[in-house]
Amino acid sequence: MALFSAICSSFSSFNFLKNPVTNPPKISVSTSPHSVRPVTCNSNDPSSNGSSRIFIKGLPLSTTEGFLAKTFSRFGTVTKAKIITERSSKQSLGFAYVWFDCEEAAQLAVEDMDGKFVDGRFVAVTLARPESPTSHVR
Repeated sequence: MALFSAICSSFSSFNFLKNPVTNPPKISVSTSPHSVRPVTCNSNDPSSNGSSRIFIKGLPLSTTEGFLAKTFSRFGTVTKAKIITERSSKQSLGFAYVWFDCEEAAQLAVEDMDGKFVDGRFVAVTLARPESPTSHVR
């Protein structure tokens, strides 16, 4: 008991309200996504022979193709969004492809969105490998 009273008497000398913080630090949280200027593409550009398709993995199962198209449209014109599903149950597998009208928009999306928090999860975004001719045979 003597130890308790000694501790209490030593803390009673501190007045935590004696020196209140007059200028508390301000914390600002941005609720809007940072601005990225969308890429406008020249469809007649012959030098654009790279991939205009990106691969996204780590998506929640509830993500929709419309959500992906809207989210990635800030980088350029999205021509298609496809969530990959399990054949029999049609359940999402948590990854998707998004097609852009040009390679520059896809590259910008990869640079800005890889490792970011999308629809409640951190996702990995990469340029997709070129489609093989046999990928549509199944």
